[in-house]
Amino acid sequence: MRCYFHLENDSSRLPDEDGMEVADLLEARTQAFMAVQEVLGEHSDTDGWRGWRLRVVDVTGDLMFFLPLGRPEVACAFTPRQSFAVPLRLASLNVSQ
Repeated sequence: MRCYFHLENDSSRLPDEDGMEVADLLEARTQAFMAVQEVLGEHSDTDGWRGWRLRVVDVTGDLMFFLPLGRPEVACAFTPRQSFAVPLRLASLNVSQ
C-alpha cells in the first residue's frame, strides 16, 4: 500500500508528493517513527518542532495515523469506525537506527 507522510502544524504543511510503498500498517508506523527521529536528530532546537506532527495518509487522503513531533513514541491511530484517537506505543517496534 502507498502512504504519504506530511509534516504539518496548525498553519503550515510540508506535503509528501511521492509517498512510499509499504507492506502493511506496521511498516508505515516504523517508517514514520524513523522519519520523525531523523528530523529531530538533524535539529538541535527540538522546541521549534512543538505543534508539528507527521500525518500519514493513504492514497485517498484518509488519515491512517499521526505522530506528534514532540512525542514520537506515541502515535495516534484512527480507524473508519472511530472518531477519536487511540494512542499506540511505538517503543515495542524495536526500531534501530
